[in-house]
Amino acid sequence: MRIAVLSPFSSFSDSYSLAHASSQQVAALLRRGHEVELWTLANLKVESEPMLAGFVGRVKPCIGVTKWEQDKTTAESADSIAADLSESIQRYRPEVIITHDALFQSWYVDTARAIHSLASTPIGRSARWFHVAHSVISPSFAPPAGDQVYRRTMPEGHTLLCLQPGQEDLAARYYSMPVERVKWCPNVHDPRAMWPVHPLAERIIGEADLFSREIVQIYPFCATRTVSKGVPALLRIFRAIQRRGTDAALVLVDANACDSKSNGLVEKAIADAEGVEVFRSSRMHGTAGCKKVVPHRAVMDLMRAANLFVFPTVGEACPLILIEAMAAGCVPVVNEQASAVVSYAPENAVRFRLPGPGATTRMRVEEADGTVREDVLTGEDAYEAAVDRVAERCIEAVRQCPAAQAKVRAQRLFSYEAVGQRLTEIIRG
Repeated sequence: MRIAVLSPFSSFSDSYSLAHASSQQVAALLRRGHEVELWTLANLKVESEPMLAGFVGRVKPCIGVTKWEQDKTTAESADSIAADLSESIQRYRPEVIITHDALFQSWYVDTARAIHSLASTPIGRSARWFHVAHSVISPSFAPPAGDQVYRRTMPEGHTLLCLQPGQEDLAARYYSMPVERVKWCPNVHDPRAMWPVHPLAERIIGEADLFSREIVQIYPFCATRTVSKGVPALLRIFRAIQRRGTDAALVLVDANACDSKSNGLVEKAIADAEGVEVFRSSRMHGTAGCKKVVPHRAVMDLMRAANLFVFPTVGEACPLILIEAMAAGCVPVVNEQASAVVSYAPENAVRFRLPGPGATTRMRVEEADGTVREDVLTGEDAYEAAVDRVAERCIEAVRQCPAAQAKVRAQRLFSYEAVGQRLTEIIRG
């Protein structure tokens, strides 16, 4: 779909501003496969705007600059903007136009008047218009006065994109429009736009769909030490987490898995945990496969996308990856049989112990009638029961950790993928 995003800005400041919202919206729409242009004020100097470096050829400074006055407009100024927009529409022929505060902000009443004027023309009606209102709507408001009418009413057939969930009725009253033409859609604020993300991390985040998951773990390890690093136990734990209906992703950053012996160790661990969904970085590198090294920066970027770190290793002196995971805000779950791990983990970290081959364990089982019996488990049954308990504690720890839940919410609701999908659903009706 061909889309124009209209932002009446002459500068895209690297500080917080509405410019971030419009440029990230363009990025989200591009990722959904749409063809997109960003329309701005004519005096925008694209080459001097670092925020727009990724949109070469897509930014079109096309709206003539006017001398704006708050809540005041002139026919001459509005007609000039309408002519500029009309020319851009005829050149690009967009199916959809999305504006950012162009119809609502008190400083842009000339632009709002121009949009109202275009709405009654064949050129204006050739595209479907969607208007993002970034302003907070007060429950108590006065009727529009004077030139305010241009920014407090909606042209017929146009749609309002409301940023506030549950405010559709209030928005419809405020802008004197049918509630059916008001759609909730948040701004895009993807975590990957908050720091430079390594291309490999970007690829893995996308292929494993990490931002849509409830639980995410990244586990860097050397493939030659698959067993001592506790990979078989980790895979069993994640299988148990996934079997409980939890949308969980495990990414193994398996360094040095190039030779058949090392690769075989990882493959055997995965096969033994039959049914687990797991992603291997050595299989997500392209043609060079596992011979490519995963840079440390890429691992750190992946850690930022995670919220859990189960560490089943049995021997560590100073566990660097545990420290890195904690610094990235992941909930630590550690094997208490590794003394150094316990020493470095916080006191309130979740701790577990898995039984050895000859161990026995007792399990309390509640029957349907409320009676409780105690079963004695040995061997594989004892091990599987212990794994199940660890899985339950992992899920509980993530769900009870405010920081982990905040990360999940930010990634699920405001990512390129989430908002891009929401926008696409709205504009396609």
